Amino acid sequence: MRWVRAAAVLLVAMGVSAGSTAFASGGGGLCSSNCVTTFVQRGAGRPFAITQGPRHSEWFGQSRSIGRIGRSGKVFRYRVAGAQGTDISWITVGPDKSIWFVERGTSGIGRMNKNGVVRQYTIPDGANPQGIAMGPNGDVYFTEGGISSIGRLNPRTGAVHSYLTPGGGFPLDLAFAPGGTSLWYTEEFDDRVGHMTLDGTFTEYDLPAGVSPLRIVAGPDGAMWFTELRGGLVRVTQDGQMTTYQVGDFPIGITVGRDGMLYVALFAGSLVQVNLQGQVTGQWTLPGSAFQAGRGAGTDIWVTDYYGRHVYRVTPYAQG
Repeated sequence: MRWVRAAAVLLVAMGVSAGSTAFASGGGGLCSSNCVTTFVQRGAGRPFAITQGPRHSEWFGQSRSIGRIGRSGKVFRYRVAGAQGTDISWITVGPDKSIWFVERGTSGIGRMNKNGVVRQYTIPDGANPQGIAMGPNGDVYFTEGGISSIGRLNPRTGAVHSYLTPGGGFPLDLAFAPGGTSLWYTEEFDDRVGHMTLDGTFTEYDLPAGVSPLRIVAGPDGAMWFTELRGGLVRVTQDGQMTTYQVGDFPIGITVGRDGMLYVALFAGSLVQVNLQGQVTGQWTLPGSAFQAGRGAGTDIWVTDYYGRHVYRVTPYAQG
């Protein structure tokens, strides 16, 4: 992906060091010291997307395996036999607490149940799946950038249907709108976002050239929010009205906290808290770079450091 290559260059240019231990101060009830805990990936792959899942744990994709950080802080690794891709990247949790994942760079979709048993599904050759999400109808939806489509997988039958996007772009990430009536997606290479109804009707919106839209989530305000590597943080209403906010350099990952705030991972190595008016209300510096962000237990936010092979837990609020 273009943003991964660009981020690697930026990491060197900015001199981001995995040895840094500085933390930014918060205001009011925000945590201002000892807010970040580092979990080391010794000998393991590069962590990608992260989400809260079964066993009171955080689960994340990495090279040919799935990682889990238990409640005690112990890091586990589950190898996926037969994984063909360089990375198991995006993951999500099904209604039965199974872990669904994509094999980035190949044509693989997989499911790991609570006992660690993996089933892999065949999707169209060259699909190159990226983002993945559970649909309100029980089906699994995923982007197929290699064939300019949105894929839908029926977990019961294994049947796959691909919906060709009208602009012929490279869909990257996707998320359902509140209520599940439409599925929004980003197109990194084509500077475009769009949405699809469950019957396959598309609407797309062009963005300024070169902004590179990346991750997208449904906000608690009924709008969708997405990051642009070179643009900022964007709020888009269901009818396509957009507002861009500047929240820091090179935003990549985004998640919605249990406190109703947005949390954005800035590549240079920090996590920012953003309210629904687009104002930065808190910031915490990480020991390394920041890629994807996910919501954890309580108000904790988890961030992956793809190049540093670390996972960080950020506790936004002062304890006690």
